[in-house]
Amino acid sequence: MDQLTMSKTAVIILNMNLPDYTDMLVESLLPYRKDEYDVMVFDNGSTPEGMSKYTTYRSETNGFFGGGFEAARQITLANPEYDSLLFMNNDLTVHGMNFVKSLQRPMRATYDSYDVVSPCFFNIEMQGQCHWRTMLNWGSYTPRVVPFVDMQSPLMSRRLLEAMGETDADLMYGWGLDVYMAHVCRSNGWKMAVCDNVSMLHHNSLTVKRGVAGIDIPTYCRNAEEGQRKFFAKKNLLREFNEIRGLGERYVG
Repeated sequence: MDQLTMSKTAVIILNMNLPDYTDMLVESLLPYRKDEYDVMVFDNGSTPEGMSKYTTYRSETNGFFGGGFEAARQITLANPEYDSLLFMNNDLTVHGMNFVKSLQRPMRATYDSYDVVSPCFFNIEMQGQCHWRTMLNWGSYTPRVVPFVDMQSPLMSRRLLEAMGETDADLMYGWGLDVYMAHVCRSNGWKMAVCDNVSMLHHNSLTVKRGVAGIDIPTYCRNAEEGQRKFFAKKNLLREFNEIRGLGERYVG
């Protein structure tokens, strides 16, 4: 990636009726932000009592994960000061000290930079680790170049956000955004990486599991699966969709 003249990251946390987890995540990042990133909360149609006390932007309706991502993408691109977006779901727990800086560093390196940098993560409320093997901790001391990055907490470059374009309505539930991100990077020769020395805990669909998202898990999963397959079919990318998912599932670090 070309050397960037901008130097600030937009950290945007998506909240939907889970203010306790959202506020905890914000407060783990705020003390370390200095001038290197801004922390914002986008509220995705919460009830008044479900809003975070740190709410920065608010939608009256629930746009689900895809709608929240599109709002974050537009907020980032509207401000030329931001060179990147760290988009975070609110059901995450991170160690705030240097979390953002440790992701920024490889993205902004002039010698070997990346357009997506992600922490590795562990799913707390599931048996075992994440389904996507690219996201496991493989013990690498340097960023691992990977073919697939899950969308839980990716740091994304400004030019990638521009290249992805407006989020399609078929991706409103969030499934498929990760594969499309990988497709855009692959098409442009851009690299994605996971940092094993930067980790987070994922509470895994906590908003839906707590019954505060206005949809049950089977319906959510069915709609998300149908939406992503419809999107990649109309893009004539179903073969690549299956290939990229397979690479994420079978990856060995």
